[in-house]
Amino acid sequence: MTTPRSAPMSISRRIALCVCAAMFAALALSCGAALWWSQDKQPLWLLLSGLAAAQLLPLTALMLMLAKLRPYAFDPQLQLVRQLTAVGEGQYEHVMQPAALEWAEPFRAANVMVARLVQRREARDKQLSLLREEVATDSLTGLASRAQFMQTLIHALTREGAATVSSATDRGMVAIVRIHDLVGVNQRMGRDRGDELLASIAMLLRMHLMRLGTADSLLARLNGADFAVIATGVPALALNDWLEDLALGFTELHHNAVADRPHVAWLGATTFTRGEPLPDVMSRADAMVQSSESQKLPYRLTNAMESDHAVPTVQWRMHIERALDTGMVSLAYFPVLCADGSVLHREAVVRLTLADGAVMTGTRVVPPALRTGRIMDLDLRVIELALVELTNHPEASDVAVNVSPQSLARPLFVERLRHVLAQAGKVAARLWIEVDEAVLDNDAADLNALATLLNSHRTRLGLDHFKSQWAQVFDLPARGVSFVKLDPSLCHGMAARLDNSDGDRDHASVLRALLGSTYGCHVIVTGLKQAADVSASWRLEIDAATGPELTRQWKAQNTNAPHPEQAATSEKVEH
Repeated sequence: MTTPRSAPMSISRRIALCVCAAMFAALALSCGAALWWSQDKQPLWLLLSGLAAAQLLPLTALMLMLAKLRPYAFDPQLQLVRQLTAVGEGQYEHVMQPAALEWAEPFRAANVMVARLVQRREARDKQLSLLREEVATDSLTGLASRAQFMQTLIHALTREGAATVSSATDRGMVAIVRIHDLVGVNQRMGRDRGDELLASIAMLLRMHLMRLGTADSLLARLNGADFAVIATGVPALALNDWLEDLALGFTELHHNAVADRPHVAWLGATTFTRGEPLPDVMSRADAMVQSSESQKLPYRLTNAMESDHAVPTVQWRMHIERALDTGMVSLAYFPVLCADGSVLHREAVVRLTLADGAVMTGTRVVPPALRTGRIMDLDLRVIELALVELTNHPEASDVAVNVSPQSLARPLFVERLRHVLAQAGKVAARLWIEVDEAVLDNDAADLNALATLLNSHRTRLGLDHFKSQWAQVFDLPARGVSFVKLDPSLCHGMAARLDNSDGDRDHASVLRALLGSTYGCHVIVTGLKQAADVSASWRLEIDAATGPELTRQWKAQNTNAPHPEQAATSEKVEH
């Protein structure tokens, strides 16, 4: 059991008590010496000596007592200085209150200050911990952040202990998953459903990453629409199978009504070896996901040995703006042929020339133009160049250009297009404008406004990459659609289907029967690579066809004609 500590006493009171005690002692000794001298009649000098001793002894005792009181006056001062010095060094110490009353208030104030500093430090540490956790993880999906992903990739590329690059552990994989039209998903389905889709994709990636069978891996969310995976020691064959299974998993999200579009995400991946520069690895991965998006493939995979003129997404905006400002945009042309060999029209495709002279095709340019918000300017430039070509070559065939649904969703596009067509005059009647079938999922007013404008200038309107909107086939002519181009995936293998007596059920023949005979709408097959498929399309009485094989046949029959891919102007781009 501890004894309760007595209340502190002030230093001045202690000194006063010492002085009073000394004075009392001096008086008592003096009185005693005087009585002793008066009784015994001693000499005067002895009396004086006694009185002197009576004064000196208490004075000496007073000095000793005052010296004993010195720690009460100076030790707390040193203790307070040490406490404040420790605070300056980031060490917060609580000091016991000294016995001297004069130091009680300064020490109490110092301890309160230290306690508040400790509370603030704890609150700051808690906030920093939450901030670090927020920076290191995505709040919605719980995945790692972009910063953590980049640090992990840097560590995988530069980690010591890898003497040779032939070891399986010295190789890795980076995959990027890019959600298709995330902004449109939020607009069509609502933000809550969009968040549900993001969480579902994160869960799907976790499950497939576990199946990959590597402990050294990381799953992250790079930004709003991009997820990324890094894994080491993955065999190439296993990686290809993993990407294929993952692509099928995205398809299941649509079947389970988590996503409202058949294609949920684009997927690109690349392998890497230790020692490679970080920008090279990320550029290859980004180029693969762009290629997956532009070619409408489930996934694309490349390895560390393959070289490609990869352009990071963050640089594309600068390249596109520079090309638009400096005229480094051009059109190349591919023929769309009828059965008799005549050209129905020419497809205009875009080329963009970079500062180093590299020419980017439309499949490389359009996806980043969509993400950087420059697709409307690019579409308008393509239309302007097509009209210039038609004006300069009145004897040439018509020109068809592709316009993205994202451009149509912007009211400013229709107004600027109205001005461009008005300036073109009668030449606008030789222009064919085609839009991806995804426009049918947009607000109906978008396509209706475009159709009204084009009809006033006798410009044809068509659908490109027609694949899944069969329920709206009969509404197309009434909405101003005068030609439909089937997606290449529906056109491949036409000859085989015709030989198997399934020609009457071929997508092209069905669409031709639904639209061509009754409404006079052109049905065009695309992407034909085999001569047998070209012959099959003519046997099915398809209106026109295009593709590498058609281009080869056209060049063979027109040896003196200009190359169909020859640019018509000095500016460069592709759609």
